[in-house]
Amino acid sequence: MEINNVFAEKRLLLESRSEQFKAAAKGEVKEFKGNVSKIGNTALIVGTGVLATYFIYKMFFGNSKTKTIVRPKEYNCPENTVVVQRVEEESTIVKRIKEQIALFLISIAKQKLQEYIDGLGKKTND
Repeated sequence: MEINNVFAEKRLLLESRSEQFKAAAKGEVKEFKGNVSKIGNTALIVGTGVLATYFIYKMFFGNSKTKTIVRPKEYNCPENTVVVQRVEEESTIVKRIKEQIALFLISIAKQKLQEYIDGLGKKTND
């Protein structure tokens, strides 16, 4: 009888340890999921910011300096001749204004993203 009692006590001890390990593992998995979610959201926000910055930059500075025009055969050119026509460059003042507008918009986007990320940090701390 005493041997069965000893085995029963060891069994109860091992079962309680097993439950403790299960609870600890579930807690770690839950924490890991939270961290992955937070990192994913932050990466999404940063990626969106970079993409928005790229589009703003392209909007202001992405104009090509040359245009390719294909003239039809009706003109007195041999075959379909490709003519490259240079477009006049903008004045320096217009370039500087565009740069300042782009920098202003990028700084606003950075500020809004920073506020959002700070808000996420406060939510997770609460």
